[in-house]
Order: sequence, then C-alpha cells, then structure tokens
Amino acid sequence: MLKIIHKSPGNFVFEDVPKPELKNGEALVEVKSVGICADEIYTYQGKHQDILPLPAVEGHEFGGIVKEIKGESKKIKIGDKVAVFPLIFCGSCYYCTHGLEIDCGSMNYFGTQMIEGGMQEKIAVPIDNCLKLSKDFDIRYASLVEPVSVANHTVGKVKDSNIIINGVGSIGMAMLEIAKAHNNRVIAVDIDEGNLKIAKRLKADLVLNFRDIKKDEKIKSFLKTDKVDVAALSFFNQETIDWVIDIVKKHGLIIAMALPESNLLKLNFWKFIEKAITMRGSIGYSLEEFEESVEMVENETISAGELVTRMFPLSEVKEACEYKIKNNALKVILTN
Repeated sequence: MLKIIHKSPGNFVFEDVPKPELKNGEALVEVKSVGICADEIYTYQGKHQDILPLPAVEGHEFGGIVKEIKGESKKIKIGDKVAVFPLIFCGSCYYCTHGLEIDCGSMNYFGTQMIEGGMQEKIAVPIDNCLKLSKDFDIRYASLVEPVSVANHTVGKVKDSNIIINGVGSIGMAMLEIAKAHNNRVIAVDIDEGNLKIAKRLKADLVLNFRDIKKDEKIKSFLKTDKVDVAALSFFNQETIDWVIDIVKKHGLIIAMALPESNLLKLNFWKFIEKAITMRGSIGYSLEEFEESVEMVENETISAGELVTRMFPLSEVKEACEYKIKNNALKVILTN
C-alpha cells in the first residue's frame, strides 16, 4: 500500500509498505479523504518547524471506510464510513480527569511525528476514535469534520451576539455557519474578495475587506446602537490585534485560534485593561465537539460544497499543496 512521508519541506517520499498489523481495540481504515490543513502548508513551506517537525506522515483531517476490526466493537462494524478523531488522550492526568482532555500533557496527535496520519492508503485507528457516518454520506467530505470541530470549539458557545470573524478561510467559513446557526449577527472580514463573496453566500450579515479604510464606519452603521461583542481570529497579525482591541465593546471577548505571523506581538495594555476585554486562545476540540461536528457536516449546517475548493488524488499531494498556495484556496482534499 502507498504511504507518503513528508521528509523535508516540499519533499514527499512515496513508499510501498505492507498494511498495518492491528492491535486489539483497533480498526483498519481505508483512507478515502484527507484534508490539507494550514499545518501541512506551513511544513511544506518550511515554517514553524519548532512545533511542526519533519519527517512525518501527515494528515490529521481524515476519514474512510472500516475494512477490519480486531476485538469487540459496539460503535462500528466492517464497511462503516467513519471520520477519525485524531487526538489520543492519556485519560489519567489532571486535565483528563477534570474534563479538560484537550490540555492533556501526554496527548498524541495523528499526522505528526507522534502518530502517523492519514496520508496513506490504510491506517490502524483505535476503535474509539472512529466516528460513524451515515451510509449515504459522501465519504470524500469526511475530512471536513476535523476543521469544523476547530471552528465549533472556537465559537460554538457564542450565541445571540454580534461577532466579527477575521479571516474567512475554510475554518473561518465554518465558524461563520456555526455562528449563524446560534442566532449571531456575523461580520466577515478578509482581504480576499473571492472569500468574501462566499461568506456573503453563506449568509454573513456584513462582509468587509480588512483594507477598507471605512470598515469601522460601516460596522457602526450596520450595528447602529449595538456593539461588537466578540472577535474570533482565524488569522491575525499585529495590525489585526490593534484593530480588534479598538473595535470590540467594553467587556468584549477576543478569541485567537490561529498561529500568528509572529509569536511576538505587542498589545496595547491600557486599552485592554480600560475596556476590561477578555482574550483567550482556542486550540483543538473535545470528543463531544467532534461528535457535534459530525452531525453539522451530515445535516448540512456546514455547506461542504462551498468550503471545498478542489480535490486531488492522494498521490498528487505536492500538486495539491502548490494549488492551495497559488490559488489561496479554501479546503483542498486528497481522495483515494
């Protein structure tokens, strides 16, 4: 079977290897869908190598069809379509025993040097990490569940508010649709006019180009006497941080979920303190949020056809990365 190893930035090695031997409690999943995340683009470009080291068999957004099961399984059976929950928690540390598994200090993560990911034809996955999809679900979209889970973790609890989503790439678009489903008024902000057109089709209440010098005026006109309650950042840099500190209301909330252009950004602490702003990071998701996201993708709360720009065969991973970079594409998916 084919296994793709990302040896060094932009250098993929294709290996023909035997299928994995299953341990008790594992399922053999024939991979049918692998999403190319910003993480894979970072490694392709040689960025953030301190936290995303190579070599690795990448692909943490993936799903497929169960081909074999070893041991007892009440959740899935052979032939089931599944999305794979790509996190494995220790279950015994402080965070795992206090309902904060995403902060597990011993967490393993598919698609890294810790555990091989979905960029291979077949993969062994713990049965408990296989989330069953409906029989008629288009398996090519199984990998969407993971980025939707990231969006769900970020804005899933924001309700009945005015929210800015800065950066409407694939995760930003998913945040938009989740926010709309929770009765929020959504202001979508980006510098890509193509993305803003998609955001408008997905029912964003206001779309703005970040470079528009009248954007603050337009937000005030749109909200009238209301204020911006929340700013969710799926892209941010120094200019973005300066802007959202200004635009959110007193006692507002800023949620940062993306890797910034630089790890060292300045913060106007006087404005931050004077406005009593809350700022928090958002990373990962819980199993419960992943299960909710399966439902959102299946019931079309998430518009899969809008979020996916193009699909490539698994063997064309390099071409897919180049396409995503050159076309500023939303989600690019590898299929098998």
